[in-house]
Amino acid sequence: MGATPSGKSVYSQKRFYRNTELVTVMGARAASSIVKAEAGDLAQIGAGEVSGSTLLLSGPMRTVMGGATAVRHETLSYSPYGFSFPQSPILPGFNGQPREALTGWYLLGNGARGYSPALMRFLSQDVLSPFDQGGINCYAYVSGDPVNFSDPTGHMPRRLLPEPKNRPETLIMPPNSQQAPGSRKPAKPAMNRSISSTSNSSLSSPLSTPSTPGISDRHSSRNAVFFNAISEENKGWKLDKVEVRKNLAVLTKVEQEKFDKFQNAIHNEGLSPRDAALSLGDSDYKVFDKRSGIYQFRLSGGQRVHFQVQDKTVIIRQVGGHA
Repeated sequence: MGATPSGKSVYSQKRFYRNTELVTVMGARAASSIVKAEAGDLAQIGAGEVSGSTLLLSGPMRTVMGGATAVRHETLSYSPYGFSFPQSPILPGFNGQPREALTGWYLLGNGARGYSPALMRFLSQDVLSPFDQGGINCYAYVSGDPVNFSDPTGHMPRRLLPEPKNRPETLIMPPNSQQAPGSRKPAKPAMNRSISSTSNSSLSSPLSTPSTPGISDRHSSRNAVFFNAISEENKGWKLDKVEVRKNLAVLTKVEQEKFDKFQNAIHNEGLSPRDAALSLGDSDYKVFDKRSGIYQFRLSGGQRVHFQVQDKTVIIRQVGGHA
């Protein structure tokens, strides 16, 4: 705290930076320094009214998730835009950026611009907007994508993680762009890879046989595609069941046969999921969730199969149940 000529108290701080990172904050009665490493902040050391050391827990994006002293442990959580409540005495916060103690604002770019996580926007215009790298919205934070980007300079968003290689332009393939019924490929010899139906699968026996599969493989036979085996001869659609979530209700024989037929049509014949579902008859094939690109078709009145489409791979997400 300082004082004006009229005697009013004024809050003031001095901030010291190493390149673009805050390392020390000094006030009239207290000072704090941050011990840093390449992967994130390690500790905060205080003097004066805030004397003592705090070990910091940093996440993969350098976000400080908590701190511990000899007598106290604190856990921090954030909204997608970095808002945290209640206010913590720990200086670094969301994406490892320094936080102003009184307001909760983040002072980015060595204090050049203040960002309010509560308002989800900057408090001053970007000098690089609208015609330079700041973007058309001069107050927007990371162009509205705080999950994948940060903005330590206060002017130019940067990606938090490297962009994946060979990423498709879209993860959603609408039904009208999938393989048309007239373009079906002729079925090739199954070579002992067809999916056989099983009925009344056991959920309790720890030792399963091919005729009585257990809970981990009750939706396909052991010589089928449960282990995500893809034929090199198959140039059409592929099937992925690595992350399938199975409903605890056991499929009936008819339901299992329908699901096996759907899998065989994709895995052995290379058909699109639309064609494979339509081959089952009245399957009610449709988009289940447009935002996440999830499709579904019906095995019976109470059982559904949900899947996603990526490139030409059908990723089974859930078998059984009625969402």
